[in-house]
Amino acid sequence: MSRDKSTTFRRREALTAAGATLLGLSTAAGGRDSDGYDTQDVIPIETEQDLQNIQNDLDADYVVQNDIELTGTFTPLAAGDEDFTGTLDGQGHEITGLKIDEPGTFRAGLFSYIDDGATVQDLHLRDVDVTASNDNGLGALAGLNAGTVTRCSAAGKVTNLIGSSEVTKTGGLVGQNFGEITESFTAVRTRVPMEGGPLNGEASRVGGLVGENNEQIQDCYSIGNTSGDTQAAGFVGDNDETIERCFSAGIVGSRRIAGAFAVLTEIETNCYFDDGQLTTTLEEENATGLDTDEVTGTDAADNLLGFDFEETWATVDGEYPVLQS
Repeated sequence: MSRDKSTTFRRREALTAAGATLLGLSTAAGGRDSDGYDTQDVIPIETEQDLQNIQNDLDADYVVQNDIELTGTFTPLAAGDEDFTGTLDGQGHEITGLKIDEPGTFRAGLFSYIDDGATVQDLHLRDVDVTASNDNGLGALAGLNAGTVTRCSAAGKVTNLIGSSEVTKTGGLVGQNFGEITESFTAVRTRVPMEGGPLNGEASRVGGLVGENNEQIQDCYSIGNTSGDTQAAGFVGDNDETIERCFSAGIVGSRRIAGAFAVLTEIETNCYFDDGQLTTTLEEENATGLDTDEVTGTDAADNLLGFDFEETWATVDGEYPVLQS
């Protein structure tokens, strides 16, 4: 499928970290919605305070009813020893202005910890500014995901200030992944500042989408720049599981190990990176580098082998492919 530049994904806005809107699932009035849960038991999210109040019941089902603009510093949900075990359906709405400043937190993101069995879907974070200092997971959406994340996105910046003395897991969307991530993307400046001085052998695992991956990722992409003091990659900073039908585009920088797509790779099937965006030659064993003109416009459908351009992906004139609604 091909789309012009008026696509609902508003790619140009995403590239400038203004975010992007995806069309999500609608919730029926009463009865059961398309995902099978009872809408009479769903808690609506309409305001900034409603969003923060998810902390009061981390096992409930929530549905975002409208776009929400955040005005203050946000306290991560499910922080410390707690975890989110419910569902959050964003219905394609945007949360704008997520600002987190947690210098000593264990994990950080909109959610600190999305647990096994939980689902977050169709939610899009714009103008993200997440800053923390931790070694257990930092991302715009979640510090750690063990559940299911689908059709979510983030745009803005994520910064981990812990430095090179610790093993960090910092990603544009998720810091550490033990669950499933599908049909999601980032336009995030993701970094662990390069400190200079001697390298001590520890790894700042930084990735445009995920810092450290231990489960399956399918049909996702990252188009932000990534940098880490010791280990960074355009898509996943450290990969131990299967990644399928994904691509990355952006500048990658690291003083020690830099991967064009992923570092310490396991299995990558039909994965690609824009070689034309890289300023230096980086390590990459399993993903395929293509010129910018090969991964943009209608040519992308011919060159990104294995990508489903009928049901999942769409080309955009002069731009990278986008995910269909």
